[in-house]
Amino acid sequence: MVKLDLSKFFPNTHREKIYKLFLDKFKMKPDVAKLLTDFTTVNYKDSFNKIEIEVNEFIKKKKIRNINHLPSGTPTSQILAYLANIDMYDEIIKYTSSQNITCSIYVDDITLSSKKKIYKIQVKRILNIINKYEHKSNLSKTISYGPTDYKKVTGYVISPQHKLVIPNKTRYKIKNTIRECKKNKKISKTIRNSILGSINFANTSIKGSYEGLNKKLKSLK
Repeated sequence: MVKLDLSKFFPNTHREKIYKLFLDKFKMKPDVAKLLTDFTTVNYKDSFNKIEIEVNEFIKKKKIRNINHLPSGTPTSQILAYLANIDMYDEIIKYTSSQNITCSIYVDDITLSSKKKIYKIQVKRILNIINKYEHKSNLSKTISYGPTDYKKVTGYVISPQHKLVIPNKTRYKIKNTIRECKKNKKISKTIRNSILGSINFANTSIKGSYEGLNKKLKSLK
């Protein structure tokens, strides 16, 4: 398995891409396409208040050159990012399919998996496709896994036996929080809900995990 991460994915999905999506793929009139683009993208060209100045400092720090782009964290950005970059995704899928490589994509995470070795030349071809569409891969986050490795994919962990397992980070969070609660002899509603949230996540990997703790926490007033 090989994991690739698209660097600064939302900032690199610039306003022009979104406008062309509405105009060319959705066949909207230019004025409607412009209006919807204004609603769903940000423009940091003019900065006057403190918040925008702080944002500009962040942009400079992260070396983001494109100041008109999709924002991170809005409910519209993920689906628009996918649709605006669908030609890139389709080309990647077409190539990986020809190489008998399974390609899974979640927003800016690209995961390649195969029963056979994935060669550097194949990864390089995919990187070239990404560059062709004005995106870049974060090479520091490119990770390769062998058959006997535990593989972390979008927050989940896959064992060498191809089973989902509870991430150590989640186990540690639950154990450490419970230890602190026992030490202080109290548990707040916020902490209880936080642990229950971690248990719910653990259940998506292994159904029925922490069942006793789950019942005990839910019974607390």
